Amino acid sequence: MFDVQPATASRILSDLVDRGILVKTSTAQHGPSVTYGPGPKFPLKGTRQSQKHAKQQLERDWEGNDND
Repeated sequence: MFDVQPATASRILSDLVDRGILVKTSTAQHGPSVTYGPGPKFPLKGTRQSQKHAKQQLERDWEGNDND
């Protein structure tokens, strides 16, 4: 999807898991055999209104992230 270094990919995936957007679906601990699936907060395809709400929530989440 994106061309990033392994350490950056690990941080991105970890953040998505911590926020409940993704969940690990494999028993592998690390490496290319680890797989992920949608978590409880994964945005569902829906109406434009629900997509707008999801976008606003993501923006609020990122504004509160001071790990930059």
